Amino acid sequence: MTAHRLTPRQLAAVYRCLRRDFPLAERKPLWMMLISQRHGRYEPYVFWEKGRPVAYGFLATAPGCRWALLDYLAVQPAARGSGIGTRVLQELARLCAGRWDGLLIECEAPDYAPDADAARRRIGFYRRAGAVPLGRDSLVYGVRYRLLALPARGGKAPGGDETVRAIRTLYRAMRPAGVPCLPLRFFEVEELAGYGGDITYP
Repeated sequence: MTAHRLTPRQLAAVYRCLRRDFPLAERKPLWMMLISQRHGRYEPYVFWEKGRPVAYGFLATAPGCRWALLDYLAVQPAARGSGIGTRVLQELARLCAGRWDGLLIECEAPDYAPDADAARRRIGFYRRAGAVPLGRDSLVYGVRYRLLALPARGGKAPGGDETVRAIRTLYRAMRPAGVPCLPLRFFEVEELAGYGGDITYP
């Protein structure tokens, strides 16, 4: 598998796939991605295997932040169910090594998702790939996310306070000048027998 880092023009072309793969509530505008990319805070990749593109993964970064945010990850429909998603995650973690401590991952929280079963399957996919639940949810643009981390080789997952600081830093870095600060809320999550209750975390 080969990772190809996208130019702004290529990112604009691949953005069409996001319209297919992600609901409107989870898609940030292309212009925000391009501004972040121009400032060196956004790294979009397409992954190739056997001479064809099979997946894409976009990383958001921030100066001084030890973690990169997995902003988007999707496998082409024809390549799904073949283990490519897991290999892409492993490649992204490899790309983090020496630069960041690993990936922070946001998944829709099952108790609040329109399709709870799909949300659980998505979390299960990340956990089978080695991601660790962090005991925190975030609330962004009205969408509630379960937070996980995939440490780079030899690393360890962040604690709760570090997670909150990292997510706040990453979202501030993604906010273009002149755009109001995004309201973020965090919740402690107790994962017992599925997905338990929560406690508001400032």
